[in-house]
Amino acid sequence: MADLSAADIGRRVSVRRRDPTVTTGPSLRDTVGTLEEIDDDHVRIRVRDGSLVTVARAQVVATRRVQPPVTRLRRAADVDTETLERLTASGWPALEVSTLGDWTLRAADGFTGRANSVLPLGDPGCSVDDACAAVVRWYGDRGLTPRFQLPLPLCAELDDALDQRGWPAFDLVHVLVADVDAIRMSAERPADAPAPIVADHPDDRWMAIYHYRGQEEPPPVARAVLAGGAEPVFVTLAEGSEARAVARGAVDGKWIGVTAVEVAPPARRRGLGLAVMLDLVDVGRRRGARFAYLQVADENHAARDMYERLGFVEHHRYHYRRAPQ
Repeated sequence: MADLSAADIGRRVSVRRRDPTVTTGPSLRDTVGTLEEIDDDHVRIRVRDGSLVTVARAQVVATRRVQPPVTRLRRAADVDTETLERLTASGWPALEVSTLGDWTLRAADGFTGRANSVLPLGDPGCSVDDACAAVVRWYGDRGLTPRFQLPLPLCAELDDALDQRGWPAFDLVHVLVADVDAIRMSAERPADAPAPIVADHPDDRWMAIYHYRGQEEPPPVARAVLAGGAEPVFVTLAEGSEARAVARGAVDGKWIGVTAVEVAPPARRRGLGLAVMLDLVDVGRRRGARFAYLQVADENHAARDMYERLGFVEHHRYHYRRAPQ
């Protein structure tokens, strides 16, 4: 099977397979739905009526990702929260993924909250207490702190339930969206900014100035997380051998997700953050993106101001909750 992997769990997919029970006429069957589970032997897909279809990998002849309904949007702001959260999860995938009912459990050796938290979109298939116990066990087995990423107000009921059970909230994040054309018309690229270097993986020069939430140096697992996603793209603005600004994108159909925008300290206040953002969005546009999303920490006022000037508007917020100590 060519394209699908654990990173696609939660996405709509189409799987074409041979039906061994058919002896005459066409023997190929298509199953379309949400990918729930994938392993060496089987693919399990939740179809439209809610049932779970299990397909043996040996019978699969072709797979593809099905573009979500957001491709018919007129404006980025019209996307629904669940669809957008699935897009953002796909754009920053974990290295290990499991499911608990409709919930997605994600792990990546502790690198970033998004890749090491539960995304609880839907019903876990059991009580909140039983689900929390399962979450605690799953993350405990991996030496990680159990935590939830809670889009609000979509997950307000669960958020309240976790609050009542003593799971403290932390790290408020704003999810912003914009139309690509509006971004491109909102500002001019600084004339003296270096020309963009575009790649599909982060090289040493790119990694040299990337610091997640102020970390001195990202852990080794960071490269694998950064290089994941549907179609990752890395933009570098360099002078000589030194990177001055970097950004990462994930192109998924009509969307580009913007992440990891950073400017080297000696090059700040030259408009390079703006330049690398415009360059990244332009790469997305050339690859078919019409809309853009990004996530920004509540305390990062400078970045939020820049994104507002570029035409981004707040779609929703999320915060995390961790297991009580």
